[in-house]
Amino acid sequence: MYWIAIGVILFLNVLLVITMVFLERKSPQSILSWVLILTIFPLVGFLFYAVLGGSLSFKTRKMLKQKRLQSSEFQDIITKQKLLIDTGNISLRDIEQENKQLIRHNLLVDNAVLSQNNKIEIFTRGQDMFKSLIKDIENAKKSINMCYYILATDKTGSLLIKKLIQKASEGVEVNLLIDAVGSLHSKRKQFLNLVRAGGRYAEFFPPAFGFRLFNLKINYRNHRKIVVIDNQIGYTGGMNIRDDHMSLDKHISPWIDMHIKVQGSAVIDLQKTFLRDWRFSYKGTDFNDNYLNRFFEKPEVVGTSGMQIVCSGPDDDEHQIKQGLIKMIMSAKSSIILQSPYFVPDDSFLEALKIASNSGVDISIVLPSIPDRKIVYYTTLSYAQEATKFGAKVYLREGFIHSKCLLIDGKTVSIGSCNADNRSFKLNFEINSFIYDEKIGKQVLDICNKDIENSVYVDKIWFKNLSLMKKFQINIFRLFSAIL
Repeated sequence: MYWIAIGVILFLNVLLVITMVFLERKSPQSILSWVLILTIFPLVGFLFYAVLGGSLSFKTRKMLKQKRLQSSEFQDIITKQKLLIDTGNISLRDIEQENKQLIRHNLLVDNAVLSQNNKIEIFTRGQDMFKSLIKDIENAKKSINMCYYILATDKTGSLLIKKLIQKASEGVEVNLLIDAVGSLHSKRKQFLNLVRAGGRYAEFFPPAFGFRLFNLKINYRNHRKIVVIDNQIGYTGGMNIRDDHMSLDKHISPWIDMHIKVQGSAVIDLQKTFLRDWRFSYKGTDFNDNYLNRFFEKPEVVGTSGMQIVCSGPDDDEHQIKQGLIKMIMSAKSSIILQSPYFVPDDSFLEALKIASNSGVDISIVLPSIPDRKIVYYTTLSYAQEATKFGAKVYLREGFIHSKCLLIDGKTVSIGSCNADNRSFKLNFEINSFIYDEKIGKQVLDICNKDIENSVYVDKIWFKNLSLMKKFQINIFRLFSAIL
Protein backbone atom coordinates (compact mmCIF):
# COMPACT_ATOMS: atom_id res chain seq x y z
CA MET A 1 0.00 0.00 0.00
CA TYR A 2 2.86 2.34 0.90
CA TRP A 3 4.60 1.84 -2.44
CA ILE A 4 1.33 2.28 -4.32
CA ALA A 5 0.82 5.65 -2.62
CA ILE A 6 4.39 6.67 -3.48
CA GLY A 7 3.82 5.61 -7.09
CA VAL A 8 0.61 7.65 -7.35
CA ILE A 9 2.30 10.75 -5.92
CA LEU A 10 5.25 10.42 -8.30
CA PHE A 11 2.89 9.92 -11.25
CA LEU A 12 0.90 13.02 -10.31
CA ASN A 13 4.09 15.07 -9.91
CA VAL A 14 5.39 13.96 -13.33
CA LEU A 15 2.00 14.76 -14.85
CA LEU A 16 2.14 18.17 -13.20
CA VAL A 17 5.57 18.93 -14.66
CA ILE A 18 4.36 17.88 -18.14
CA THR A 19 1.40 20.24 -17.71
CA MET A 20 3.72 23.11 -16.78
CA VAL A 21 5.94 22.48 -19.81
CA PHE A 22 3.44 21.79 -22.58
CA LEU A 23 0.13 23.34 -21.52
CA GLU A 24 0.90 26.24 -19.21
CA ARG A 25 4.28 27.01 -20.88
CA LYS A 26 5.83 28.35 -17.70
CA SER A 27 9.32 29.79 -17.74
CA PRO A 28 12.24 27.35 -17.26
CA GLN A 29 13.15 29.12 -13.99
CA SER A 30 9.62 28.67 -12.64
CA ILE A 31 9.51 25.01 -13.67
CA LEU A 32 12.85 24.30 -12.00
CA SER A 33 11.66 25.96 -8.78
CA TRP A 34 8.51 23.85 -8.74
CA VAL A 35 10.46 20.67 -9.54
CA LEU A 36 12.69 21.41 -6.54
CA ILE A 37 9.64 21.82 -4.29
CA LEU A 38 8.00 18.66 -5.67
CA THR A 39 11.22 16.72 -5.11
CA ILE A 40 11.72 17.85 -1.51
CA PHE A 41 8.02 17.82 -0.54
CA PRO A 42 6.26 15.41 -2.97
CA LEU A 43 2.72 15.48 -1.57
CA VAL A 44 2.76 18.91 0.06
CA GLY A 45 4.37 20.37 -3.05
CA PHE A 46 1.56 19.02 -5.24
CA LEU A 47 -1.10 20.53 -2.98
CA PHE A 48 0.87 23.78 -2.79
CA TYR A 49 0.95 23.98 -6.58
CA ALA A 50 -2.78 23.25 -6.80
CA VAL A 51 -3.42 26.38 -4.72
CA LEU A 52 -0.65 28.73 -5.85
CA GLY A 53 0.85 27.47 -9.07
CA GLY A 54 -1.87 26.97 -11.65
CA SER A 55 -2.43 29.40 -14.49
CA LEU A 56 -5.62 31.35 -15.06
CA SER A 57 -8.13 29.25 -16.97
CA PHE A 58 -8.91 30.04 -20.58
CA LYS A 59 -12.49 30.89 -19.56
CA THR A 60 -11.36 33.42 -16.94
CA ARG A 61 -8.87 35.07 -19.31
CA LYS A 62 -11.57 35.33 -21.97
CA MET A 63 -14.07 36.87 -19.54
CA LEU A 64 -11.52 39.46 -18.38
CA LYS A 65 -10.78 40.49 -21.94
CA GLN A 66 -14.48 40.76 -22.76
CA LYS A 67 -14.92 43.31 -19.97
CA ARG A 68 -12.47 45.78 -21.53
CA LEU A 69 -14.06 48.94 -22.85
CA GLN A 70 -13.66 48.78 -26.62
CA SER A 71 -16.13 51.32 -27.95
CA SER A 72 -15.61 52.67 -31.44
CA GLU A 73 -14.82 56.08 -29.97
CA PHE A 74 -11.92 54.77 -27.86
CA GLN A 75 -10.62 52.66 -30.74
CA ASP A 76 -10.72 55.67 -33.08
CA ILE A 77 -8.63 57.71 -30.62
CA ILE A 78 -6.06 54.90 -30.35
CA THR A 79 -5.85 54.34 -34.10
CA LYS A 80 -5.57 58.07 -34.81
CA GLN A 81 -2.81 58.57 -32.24
CA LYS A 82 -0.79 55.66 -33.61
CA LEU A 83 -1.01 57.20 -37.07
CA LEU A 84 -0.07 60.68 -35.82
CA ILE A 85 2.99 59.32 -34.00
CA ASP A 86 4.14 57.28 -37.00
CA THR A 87 3.74 60.21 -39.40
CA GLY A 88 5.22 62.77 -37.01
CA ASN A 89 2.07 64.89 -37.14
CA ILE A 90 1.46 64.88 -33.41
CA SER A 91 2.56 67.89 -31.39
CA LEU A 92 5.04 66.67 -28.77
CA ARG A 93 6.87 68.63 -26.10
CA ASP A 94 10.65 68.16 -25.91
CA ILE A 95 10.50 65.48 -23.21
CA GLU A 96 7.72 63.67 -25.08
CA GLN A 97 9.80 63.81 -28.25
CA GLU A 98 12.70 62.25 -26.33
CA ASN A 99 10.36 59.44 -25.25
CA LYS A 100 8.59 59.03 -28.58
CA GLN A 101 9.59 55.38 -28.89
CA LEU A 102 8.43 54.60 -25.35
CA ILE A 103 5.12 56.38 -25.97
CA ARG A 104 4.60 54.43 -29.19
CA HIS A 105 5.49 51.18 -27.47
CA ASN A 106 2.98 51.69 -24.64
CA LEU A 107 0.33 52.70 -27.14
CA LEU A 108 0.97 49.62 -29.24
CA VAL A 109 1.09 46.96 -26.51
CA ASP A 110 -1.58 48.32 -24.16
CA ASN A 111 -3.59 50.92 -26.10
CA ALA A 112 -2.22 53.45 -23.60
CA VAL A 113 -3.21 56.81 -25.05
CA LEU A 114 -0.90 59.77 -24.46
CA SER A 115 -2.81 62.57 -22.72
CA GLN A 116 -1.04 65.92 -22.48
CA ASN A 117 -3.27 68.08 -20.29
CA ASN A 118 -2.86 66.63 -16.82
CA LYS A 119 -2.27 68.20 -13.45
CA ILE A 120 -0.32 65.90 -11.12
CA GLU A 121 0.25 66.09 -7.38
CA ILE A 122 2.72 63.69 -5.73
CA PHE A 123 2.31 62.27 -2.22
CA THR A 124 5.06 60.51 -0.28
CA ARG A 125 3.31 60.35 3.10
CA GLY A 126 0.21 58.25 3.49
CA GLN A 127 -1.44 60.69 5.86
CA ASP A 128 -1.12 63.55 3.36
CA MET A 129 -2.64 61.46 0.59
CA PHE A 130 -5.43 60.23 2.85
CA LYS A 131 -6.30 63.75 3.98
CA SER A 132 -6.57 64.89 0.36
CA LEU A 133 -8.62 61.82 -0.60
CA ILE A 134 -11.09 62.28 2.24
CA LYS A 135 -11.56 65.94 1.29
CA ASP A 136 -12.31 65.03 -2.34
CA ILE A 137 -14.73 62.31 -1.22
CA GLU A 138 -16.56 64.79 1.01
CA ASN A 139 -16.92 67.14 -1.98
CA ALA A 140 -18.14 64.39 -4.38
CA LYS A 141 -21.40 65.19 -6.16
CA LYS A 142 -21.94 62.35 -8.67
CA SER A 143 -19.83 59.23 -8.27
CA ILE A 144 -16.95 57.57 -6.44
CA ASN A 145 -15.29 54.57 -8.07
CA MET A 146 -12.68 52.92 -5.89
CA CYS A 147 -10.43 49.86 -6.20
CA TYR A 148 -7.89 48.81 -3.55
CA TYR A 149 -5.73 45.75 -3.05
CA ILE A 150 -5.92 46.34 0.71
CA LEU A 151 -8.74 48.26 2.32
CA ALA A 152 -8.43 47.39 5.99
CA THR A 153 -11.16 47.92 8.56
CA ASP A 154 -8.71 49.41 11.05
CA LYS A 155 -8.77 53.07 12.16
CA THR A 156 -7.81 54.38 8.70
CA GLY A 157 -10.03 52.10 6.65
CA SER A 158 -13.03 52.49 8.94
CA LEU A 159 -12.91 56.27 8.53
CA LEU A 160 -12.83 55.92 4.75
CA ILE A 161 -15.75 53.48 4.72
CA LYS A 162 -17.70 55.81 7.01
CA LYS A 163 -17.24 58.65 4.50
CA LEU A 164 -18.31 56.37 1.63
CA ILE A 165 -21.44 55.35 3.55
CA GLN A 166 -22.24 59.01 4.14
CA LYS A 167 -21.90 59.89 0.43
CA ALA A 168 -23.94 56.86 -0.63
CA SER A 169 -26.74 57.89 1.74
CA GLU A 170 -26.66 61.35 0.11
CA GLY A 171 -27.31 59.80 -3.32
CA VAL A 172 -23.75 59.75 -4.68
CA GLU A 173 -23.06 56.57 -6.65
CA VAL A 174 -20.36 54.63 -4.78
CA ASN A 175 -18.74 51.56 -6.33
CA LEU A 176 -16.13 49.84 -4.14
CA LEU A 177 -13.94 46.98 -5.36
CA ILE A 178 -11.43 45.22 -3.10
CA ASP A 179 -9.10 42.30 -3.68
CA ALA A 180 -10.40 39.25 -1.81
CA VAL A 181 -6.90 38.12 -0.75
CA GLY A 182 -5.32 41.50 -0.05
CA SER A 183 -8.29 42.49 2.10
CA LEU A 184 -8.71 39.01 3.57
CA HIS A 185 -8.75 40.19 7.20
CA SER A 186 -11.10 43.12 6.66
CA LYS A 187 -14.49 42.89 8.35
CA ARG A 188 -17.12 42.38 5.65
CA LYS A 189 -19.79 43.82 7.95
CA GLN A 190 -18.52 47.34 7.27
CA PHE A 191 -18.73 46.82 3.51
CA LEU A 192 -22.28 45.49 3.87
CA ASN A 193 -23.17 48.67 5.76
CA LEU A 194 -22.11 50.54 2.63
CA VAL A 195 -24.49 48.40 0.56
CA ARG A 196 -27.34 49.12 2.99
CA ALA A 197 -26.66 52.84 2.53
CA GLY A 198 -27.10 52.50 -1.24
CA GLY A 199 -23.51 51.84 -2.31
CA ARG A 200 -22.16 48.87 -4.24
CA TYR A 201 -19.36 46.53 -3.20
CA ALA A 202 -17.59 43.62 -4.87
CA GLU A 203 -14.53 41.42 -4.40
CA PHE A 204 -12.05 40.60 -7.14
CA PHE A 205 -11.68 36.81 -7.42
CA PRO A 206 -13.85 36.13 -4.35
CA PRO A 207 -13.31 32.96 -2.28
CA ALA A 208 -14.97 29.72 -3.30
CA PHE A 209 -18.23 28.70 -1.62
CA GLY A 210 -18.08 31.76 0.64
CA PHE A 211 -15.16 30.44 2.72
CA ARG A 212 -12.61 33.25 2.94
CA LEU A 213 -9.61 30.98 3.38
CA PHE A 214 -10.58 28.82 0.39
CA ASN A 215 -9.67 30.78 -2.73
CA LEU A 216 -8.80 28.90 -5.92
CA LYS A 217 -7.27 32.04 -7.43
CA ILE A 218 -5.23 33.09 -4.42
CA ASN A 219 -2.13 33.48 -6.61
CA TYR A 220 -3.73 36.13 -8.85
CA ARG A 221 -4.35 39.40 -7.10
CA ASN A 222 -5.73 42.74 -8.15
CA HIS A 223 -2.87 44.85 -6.81
CA ARG A 224 -4.18 48.08 -8.37
CA LYS A 225 -5.03 51.22 -6.45
CA ILE A 226 -7.53 53.39 -8.32
CA VAL A 227 -9.93 56.10 -7.20
CA VAL A 228 -11.99 58.23 -9.59
CA ILE A 229 -14.25 60.94 -8.14
CA ASP A 230 -16.93 62.72 -10.20
CA ASN A 231 -15.10 61.60 -13.37
CA GLN A 232 -12.64 64.45 -12.83
CA ILE A 233 -10.21 63.48 -10.05
CA GLY A 234 -8.08 60.35 -9.98
CA TYR A 235 -5.74 58.73 -7.46
CA THR A 236 -3.29 55.92 -8.18
CA GLY A 237 0.09 54.66 -7.03
CA GLY A 238 1.45 52.42 -4.28
CA MET A 239 -0.56 53.30 -1.17
CA ASN A 240 -3.23 51.03 0.26
CA ILE A 241 -5.75 52.03 2.93
CA ARG A 242 -4.34 50.63 6.16
CA ASP A 243 -2.79 52.03 9.34
CA ASP A 244 0.76 50.95 8.52
CA HIS A 245 0.61 52.76 5.17
CA MET A 246 -0.10 55.88 7.21
CA SER A 247 3.03 55.21 9.37
CA LEU A 248 0.78 54.35 12.32
CA ASP A 249 2.45 50.98 12.96
CA LYS A 250 5.53 51.48 15.13
CA HIS A 251 6.93 48.07 14.11
CA ILE A 252 7.32 49.07 10.46
CA SER A 253 7.79 52.83 10.42
CA PRO A 254 8.39 55.21 8.79
CA TRP A 255 6.39 53.97 5.80
CA ILE A 256 7.78 55.56 2.63
CA ASP A 257 5.57 55.45 -0.45
CA MET A 258 4.58 57.29 -3.62
CA HIS A 259 1.07 58.08 -4.84
CA ILE A 260 -0.34 60.64 -7.27
CA LYS A 261 -3.49 62.69 -7.66
CA VAL A 262 -4.41 63.35 -11.29
CA GLN A 263 -6.75 65.81 -12.95
CA GLY A 264 -7.02 65.83 -16.73
CA SER A 265 -7.65 63.38 -19.55
CA ALA A 266 -5.63 60.60 -17.91
CA VAL A 267 -8.52 60.23 -15.46
CA ILE A 268 -10.49 58.69 -18.33
CA ASP A 269 -7.91 55.90 -18.57
CA LEU A 270 -8.04 55.31 -14.83
CA GLN A 271 -11.82 55.11 -15.17
CA LYS A 272 -11.58 52.61 -18.03
CA THR A 273 -9.35 50.34 -15.99
CA PHE A 274 -11.60 50.52 -12.94
CA LEU A 275 -14.74 49.80 -14.97
CA ARG A 276 -13.14 46.78 -16.64
CA ASP A 277 -12.35 45.24 -13.25
CA TRP A 278 -15.71 46.34 -11.82
CA ARG A 279 -17.74 44.83 -14.66
CA PHE A 280 -15.87 41.56 -14.24
CA SER A 281 -16.42 41.44 -10.46
CA TYR A 282 -19.85 42.99 -9.83
CA LYS A 283 -22.77 40.87 -10.98
CA GLY A 284 -25.74 43.09 -10.18
CA THR A 285 -25.73 45.84 -12.82
CA ASP A 286 -26.76 46.00 -16.46
CA PHE A 287 -23.62 47.57 -17.90
CA ASN A 288 -25.20 49.09 -21.00
CA ASP A 289 -23.88 52.13 -22.87
CA ASN A 290 -26.06 54.54 -20.89
CA TYR A 291 -24.58 53.26 -17.64
CA LEU A 292 -20.98 53.46 -18.88
CA ASN A 293 -21.27 56.82 -20.65
CA ARG A 294 -22.09 58.55 -17.37
CA PHE A 295 -18.52 57.96 -16.22
CA PHE A 296 -16.80 59.71 -19.11
CA GLU A 297 -16.78 63.50 -19.26
CA LYS A 298 -14.44 66.10 -20.65
CA PRO A 299 -11.99 67.08 -17.90
CA GLU A 300 -12.64 70.47 -16.33
CA VAL A 301 -9.04 71.05 -15.22
CA VAL A 302 -6.34 71.41 -17.82
CA GLY A 303 -2.70 70.92 -16.83
CA THR A 304 0.53 70.53 -18.76
CA SER A 305 1.81 67.05 -17.85
CA GLY A 306 1.89 64.30 -20.45
CA MET A 307 1.24 60.76 -19.25
CA GLN A 308 0.12 57.27 -20.19
CA ILE A 309 -1.75 54.80 -17.99
CA VAL A 310 -0.40 51.28 -18.58
CA CYS A 311 -1.94 48.11 -17.16
CA SER A 312 -0.83 44.49 -17.06
CA GLY A 313 -2.04 41.22 -15.63
CA PRO A 314 -2.05 37.44 -15.98
CA ASP A 315 -4.87 37.70 -18.52
CA ASP A 316 -2.34 38.99 -21.07
CA ASP A 317 1.06 37.52 -21.98
CA GLU A 318 2.57 40.85 -23.06
CA HIS A 319 3.63 41.92 -19.51
CA GLN A 320 3.05 45.50 -20.63
CA ILE A 321 4.34 47.33 -17.56
CA LYS A 322 7.53 45.28 -17.38
CA GLN A 323 8.17 45.91 -21.07
CA GLY A 324 7.61 49.64 -20.60
CA LEU A 325 10.02 49.75 -17.65
CA ILE A 326 12.67 47.85 -19.60
CA LYS A 327 12.24 50.27 -22.50
CA MET A 328 12.82 53.14 -20.06
CA ILE A 329 15.96 51.48 -18.70
CA MET A 330 17.35 50.88 -22.17
CA SER A 331 16.73 54.52 -23.15
CA ALA A 332 18.57 55.97 -20.13
CA LYS A 333 21.57 58.14 -20.98
CA SER A 334 22.92 59.25 -17.60
CA SER A 335 21.04 57.89 -14.58
CA ILE A 336 18.48 55.40 -13.33
CA ILE A 337 16.87 55.41 -9.89
CA LEU A 338 14.69 52.45 -8.97
CA GLN A 339 12.61 52.28 -5.80
CA SER A 340 10.79 49.10 -4.86
CA PRO A 341 9.93 47.21 -1.67
CA TYR A 342 10.84 43.95 -3.41
CA PHE A 343 13.58 43.38 -5.96
CA VAL A 344 13.11 39.92 -7.49
CA PRO A 345 13.30 40.65 -11.24
CA ASP A 346 13.40 38.17 -14.08
CA ASP A 347 16.42 37.75 -16.35
CA SER A 348 15.27 40.30 -18.93
CA PHE A 349 14.82 43.10 -16.38
CA LEU A 350 18.11 42.35 -14.62
CA GLU A 351 19.93 42.11 -17.95
CA ALA A 352 18.57 45.52 -18.99
CA LEU A 353 19.97 47.07 -15.81
CA LYS A 354 23.31 45.34 -16.41
CA ILE A 355 23.52 46.60 -20.00
CA ALA A 356 22.69 50.13 -18.85
CA SER A 357 25.38 49.98 -16.17
CA ASN A 358 27.97 48.66 -18.60
CA SER A 359 27.03 51.53 -20.92
CA GLY A 360 28.04 54.06 -18.29
CA VAL A 361 24.61 54.83 -16.82
CA ASP A 362 24.64 55.52 -13.07
CA ILE A 363 22.18 53.14 -11.37
CA SER A 364 20.77 53.55 -7.86
CA ILE A 365 18.44 50.95 -6.36
CA VAL A 366 16.61 51.95 -3.17
CA LEU A 367 15.17 49.10 -1.07
CA PRO A 368 13.74 48.87 2.46
CA SER A 369 15.93 48.25 5.50
CA ILE A 370 13.04 46.59 7.38
CA PRO A 371 11.56 43.36 5.98
CA ASP A 372 7.81 42.80 5.94
CA ARG A 373 8.17 39.29 4.49
CA LYS A 374 11.49 37.69 5.32
CA ILE A 375 11.58 35.13 2.51
CA VAL A 376 11.06 37.80 -0.14
CA TYR A 377 13.41 40.17 1.68
CA TYR A 378 16.33 37.75 1.66
CA THR A 379 15.64 36.98 -1.99
CA THR A 380 15.66 40.74 -2.63
CA LEU A 381 19.08 40.98 -0.95
CA SER A 382 20.32 38.20 -3.22
CA TYR A 383 19.43 40.18 -6.36
CA ALA A 384 20.71 43.38 -4.76
CA GLN A 385 24.05 41.68 -4.21
CA GLU A 386 24.11 40.67 -7.87
CA ALA A 387 23.34 44.27 -8.86
CA THR A 388 26.36 45.53 -6.91
CA LYS A 389 28.56 43.17 -8.94
CA PHE A 390 27.69 44.93 -12.21
CA GLY A 391 28.13 48.40 -10.72
CA ALA A 392 24.72 49.41 -9.38
CA LYS A 393 24.58 51.38 -6.13
CA VAL A 394 22.25 49.77 -3.61
CA TYR A 395 20.70 51.66 -0.69
CA LEU A 396 18.60 50.37 2.20
CA ARG A 397 16.13 53.10 3.15
CA GLU A 398 15.44 53.70 6.83
CA GLY A 399 12.04 52.21 7.63
CA PHE A 400 10.01 50.49 4.93
CA ILE A 401 9.99 51.92 1.42
CA HIS A 402 6.89 50.84 -0.50
CA SER A 403 7.33 53.14 -3.52
CA LYS A 404 7.19 51.58 -6.96
CA CYS A 405 9.10 54.18 -8.94
CA LEU A 406 11.53 54.24 -11.86
CA LEU A 407 13.17 57.57 -12.75
CA ILE A 408 15.27 57.96 -15.89
CA ASP A 409 17.76 60.79 -16.39
CA GLY A 410 15.97 62.79 -13.70
CA LYS A 411 13.10 63.52 -16.12
CA THR A 412 10.95 60.56 -17.17
CA VAL A 413 9.22 58.66 -14.38
CA SER A 414 6.92 55.69 -13.87
CA ILE A 415 4.90 55.55 -10.64
CA GLY A 416 2.39 52.85 -9.84
CA SER A 417 1.50 49.61 -8.12
CA CYS A 418 4.00 47.36 -9.92
CA ASN A 419 6.93 46.10 -7.83
CA ALA A 420 10.22 45.10 -9.44
CA ASP A 421 9.48 41.41 -9.00
CA ASN A 422 8.13 38.45 -10.91
CA ARG A 423 4.81 38.45 -9.06
CA SER A 424 3.98 41.99 -10.13
CA PHE A 425 5.35 41.46 -13.64
CA LYS A 426 3.41 38.28 -14.38
CA LEU A 427 0.84 37.29 -11.72
CA ASN A 428 -0.76 40.46 -10.35
CA PHE A 429 -3.13 42.89 -12.02
CA GLU A 430 -1.14 46.15 -11.91
CA ILE A 431 -1.36 49.78 -13.06
CA ASN A 432 1.45 52.30 -13.63
CA SER A 433 1.55 55.91 -14.79
CA PHE A 434 4.31 56.83 -17.25
CA ILE A 435 4.81 60.57 -16.81
CA TYR A 436 6.54 62.92 -19.27
CA ASP A 437 7.10 66.20 -17.48
CA GLU A 438 10.49 67.60 -16.44
CA LYS A 439 8.99 69.44 -13.45
CA ILE A 440 7.46 66.23 -12.13
CA GLY A 441 10.73 64.44 -12.85
CA LYS A 442 12.60 67.05 -10.83
CA GLN A 443 10.18 66.59 -7.91
CA VAL A 444 10.67 62.84 -7.99
CA LEU A 445 14.45 63.27 -8.22
CA ASP A 446 14.41 65.45 -5.09
CA ILE A 447 12.29 62.83 -3.31
CA CYS A 448 14.63 60.02 -4.33
CA ASN A 449 17.75 61.95 -3.31
CA LYS A 450 16.20 62.59 0.11
CA ASP A 451 15.47 58.87 0.44
CA ILE A 452 19.08 58.06 -0.47
CA GLU A 453 20.30 60.50 2.18
CA ASN A 454 18.26 58.53 4.73
CA SER A 455 19.64 55.19 3.59
CA VAL A 456 22.53 52.86 4.33
CA TYR A 457 24.78 52.27 1.32
CA VAL A 458 25.51 48.58 0.80
CA ASP A 459 28.26 47.25 -1.45
CA LYS A 460 30.14 44.01 -2.07
CA ILE A 461 32.02 44.37 1.23
CA TRP A 462 28.75 44.82 3.15
CA PHE A 463 27.42 41.56 1.72
CA LYS A 464 30.74 39.82 2.39
CA ASN A 465 30.50 40.74 6.08
CA LEU A 466 27.01 39.28 6.56
CA SER A 467 26.68 36.38 8.98
CA LEU A 468 26.86 32.83 7.65
CA MET A 469 23.18 32.34 8.49
CA LYS A 470 22.09 35.36 6.43
CA LYS A 471 24.31 34.27 3.54
CA PHE A 472 22.70 30.83 3.72
CA GLN A 473 19.18 32.32 3.71
CA ILE A 474 20.02 34.63 0.80
CA ASN A 475 21.29 31.73 -1.33
CA ILE A 476 18.55 29.26 -0.40
CA PHE A 477 15.59 31.58 -0.94
CA ARG A 478 17.05 32.70 -4.29
CA LEU A 479 16.25 29.21 -5.59
CA PHE A 480 12.51 29.96 -5.28
CA SER A 481 12.62 33.46 -6.76
CA ALA A 482 10.67 32.51 -9.88
CA ILE A 483 7.56 31.59 -7.87
CA LEU A 484 7.59 34.13 -5.03
